[in-house]
Amino acid sequence: MLFRSLFGYTHDEVLYDYFEDDLLRRVKQLSSIPTGASQDRFDFVPNLRVGKFSINGASHVNLLSSFLGGGNTVSLQLVDRLEMQNQLRITYDISEKTDVYINGVQWTYDYSGNVNIYDVNEYILALGGTYKFSEKLGVFVEGFNGQSAIGANSNLPKAPHSEIAGGFVGLRGVFTPKTEGTVKVGYESRTFPGDRPSNDAVAVSGQVSWMATPRTRLRLGYDRRTYVSLQLAEQVSVGDYITTDVSQ
Repeated sequence: MLFRSLFGYTHDEVLYDYFEDDLLRRVKQLSSIPTGASQDRFDFVPNLRVGKFSINGASHVNLLSSFLGGGNTVSLQLVDRLEMQNQLRITYDISEKTDVYINGVQWTYDYSGNVNIYDVNEYILALGGTYKFSEKLGVFVEGFNGQSAIGANSNLPKAPHSEIAGGFVGLRGVFTPKTEGTVKVGYESRTFPGDRPSNDAVAVSGQVSWMATPRTRLRLGYDRRTYVSLQLAEQVSVGDYITTDVSQ
C-alpha cells in the first residue's frame, strides 16, 4: 500500500483606494464603504494505491469576501461566498494495458447576503476505461451523467434543477519527459424539466503539468462546457475556464 497527500492553505487580503467617479457619486455614505477583501484557500490532494486499485482525490475550498461585477457592484458591498470543488477517482487495473474507473466530481457556488445570484451545487459521475497502447500513454473513453441543483438568493424566483449527460474520448499519460496529463474532447447535453429543447455543445477538458525544474511543477487546466446561469433561471451558457498553478 502506498499513500501520498498534499495539503495547502493560503490567505490573502486586498486593500482598495477609492477615487471620486460616477459610481461613487451615487453612494451617499462613503464612510460605510468596505476597504478590503480577503481569500482563504484550502487544498487537499490524497493519493492511495492498494494492489490493483488506485484512489486519487482532490479537494479545493475557497472562502472569499470581495466585490462582485455586474449590477451587484452598485452597492459597493463585499459579498461572502463559498467556492468548493471535490473530485474522487477509483481505478482498477484489469491488466498491464487496460483499466476501468469511476470518477466523481462535485462543485459548489454558495453566496451569502442579499445578492441577486443563484447558488449552484453540481454532481457529475463518470464511468470509463483505458487502453494503454504504449508504456506511458493510453487512450480512454468515458460517459457521464449528473445534476445541477440551483438555489435562489434574495428575491430571485425559484429555478428548476438541470440534468447533464455526455461522453469523452481522450489521451492520458506522459507526453514528453517533462510533461504529463490528460486531454479529452467530447459532447454534452444539458436539459431542464418540461418540453424545453436541450442545450448541446462540444466539450473539451485538459489538465497538463510540466516540470520546469527538478523542484518546480507548472500546471495548466482548461475546460469548455455548459454552465447554468447564476443570474437567470433556466438559462445556459457555454464557457471556457482556465486554471494555473505552480508548486515547489
